[in-house]
Amino acid sequence: MHHEYNRARRQARTGAITKALAHAPGATFVDAAPYTQGTCFVAVATRNGVLHHATSVTTSSAETAEEVAIALATLDPTCDTIVCDSHSALTNYSKGRISPQALRILYQAPHCAENMNTLT
Repeated sequence: MHHEYNRARRQARTGAITKALAHAPGATFVDAAPYTQGTCFVAVATRNGVLHHATSVTTSSAETAEEVAIALATLDPTCDTIVCDSHSALTNYSKGRISPQALRILYQAPHCAENMNTLT
């Protein structure tokens, strides 16, 4: 959904997702937003609002920043559900076509490297 339209629909969807994951201990929420020219801010938090990761990414692409956020969420071995509002980032992961920045994080994660499939 577009961030400026359908505000009530977006809020209802957010409420439903939050309610569904209220008792899921491994739920992690990710988000990214542009904040200066060519840079995006990335945040990864638990369902309780505890911040796990926050960083800036040198990219002008919100899609790349969201992919980095997802990669950072995988660093937590207790994370079993990642909630992301970027359809394009999720599609890229499902097709195995993510940004080099996100892939670099995945390859450096010790618990991910042993379970990593070859991405082509």
